[in-house]
Amino acid sequence: MHRILVYGLQSSGASLTAFLLGQKSDSVVIPDILHDKIAPGLEKIDSGVNRVIAKCTITSIYSLDEHESKFNPDRTILLLRDPGINYVSLDRKEHRDMGGSIEEKFRLLETYFQNRDRFDAVVRYEDLIFRPSRLIETLARAEIEVKRSDFEIPRTRLSILRTNAERSPWCRKNYRMVWGLGQVKDDAIESKYALKYVPDVVDKKVSDLCPSAKRYYQSYRAPMFYRMRYFIKKKMWKSGVRSYLAKSYRYVK
Repeated sequence: MHRILVYGLQSSGASLTAFLLGQKSDSVVIPDILHDKIAPGLEKIDSGVNRVIAKCTITSIYSLDEHESKFNPDRTILLLRDPGINYVSLDRKEHRDMGGSIEEKFRLLETYFQNRDRFDAVVRYEDLIFRPSRLIETLARAEIEVKRSDFEIPRTRLSILRTNAERSPWCRKNYRMVWGLGQVKDDAIESKYALKYVPDVVDKKVSDLCPSAKRYYQSYRAPMFYRMRYFIKKKMWKSGVRSYLAKSYRYVK
């Protein structure tokens, strides 16, 4: 049995990544360990399960070491999203300060990113959405298999719930108390929620909170797309530029 731990900030796309990795019918997927809970040991699990995926978020309550010591993963993935967009997305949620203040969690991200060699793979949410072939290659280097057809998300939330309940007593007992399904929907992966307007004040804030991660994205990102993003006015963004860029970005190499 292969155990994979996905670790990232809230609103980073980590739950969606866990869903993607758990598209095989013989997989148990725990897409969202609640922010104040620790990853399970899962000592009792059906022998027919080939892969177990658990997603935990970066908080000040439990460290990665504590999650790993309990879950004992074979592979650990650090999930990243553009820090500015991640901040804007999380800042609008009621859980922005759950598990630590939003600023504290972004500082923790910076610490983990600076020590990213400890992870078996560093995955970008933007590759998941816009460049699946690159994501497949990144995971393959960590000996984690993902197929192009998995991006259609053929397994439904109900299917995952049923499999988890049938094959894991812990999952059956602790659903909604320790773990949940996150905000992933029963749809193919699409780009409409991936891009967000980032005000200058937020851009500066994330530069202070997680400078290394911010520089990493400045070197990674497709120049045309990101240069346009920082000069787009908010009214233009709301009027449909976001949708246009999301479609265009698919073809930026």
